[in-house]
Amino acid sequence: MAVDPTCVHCNEADETCSHLFFNCNYSKQIWQALVGGILKGAFTTDWNDIVTMVSSDRLPSTKQFLLQYTFQATVHAVWRERNGRRHGEQAKSASLLAKLVDKTIRLKLLMVDVDWPMNYMNQRFFHPDFLPHQLAP
Repeated sequence: MAVDPTCVHCNEADETCSHLFFNCNYSKQIWQALVGGILKGAFTTDWNDIVTMVSSDRLPSTKQFLLQYTFQATVHAVWRERNGRRHGEQAKSASLLAKLVDKTIRLKLLMVDVDWPMNYMNQRFFHPDFLPHQLAP
């Protein structure tokens, strides 16, 4: 049985790692919603640039942790959504998947034992007023 190499999210390009996770319009919307506020002018959807950023220690430690965990959670969610679609599950919109990933990240932050102030999640890039309207609670 031949597997269709076309991306199940957009049906416009072949499914490569770069396309599936960050260049596909669907994934790009999710990534932008989740890290646009953290990366600001450094925001990118280029796979190599993202891997370099996630692997480096150029950002302050708190932002680096958030970027790394958001990367992991986003890749996992997009992959699960891709598999669900391939196996006949109903598609989730990019905004819904971004909300689900955002919730996963927030729950993880509540469990992390850190030296940061407990009000960290209220800082600007996670504050509801700063999030795009589709992610605000």
